[in-house]
Amino acid sequence: MAWVASFTDPDITAAVAARGEVEIFLQYPDGTWRNLPDIIAGTQFFSRFSQGGFEIYYANVDGTVPTAPTGTFTFRSVVIAPSQKQAHPNTNWKNYYEAMAAISGTNPTTSAN
Repeated sequence: MAWVASFTDPDITAAVAARGEVEIFLQYPDGTWRNLPDIIAGTQFFSRFSQGGFEIYYANVDGTVPTAPTGTFTFRSVVIAPSQKQAHPNTNWKNYYEAMAAISGTNPTTSAN
């Protein structure tokens, strides 16, 4: 049981759903981006994707439903096509900065786990 936020994303095609990846990142107060799943003070954020969209879940690590999240959380989704995975086989797609460098050809200014 969890709180759930659902998002549509037309970039998550059938090919991406079958052979690509969708990585969701949570921004920390220091500006770094952490890949989901992530645990913060006994609660966890995790995600799932399918063709056309994705969901972000917020739950207690013991499986119970936490109180409603308060404050603002900033997330980014990175849709990785099968062709991008094949073109960049050594990329750590769970690292926002490496993923964005591989996809966009630019190097973001900060690094993270």
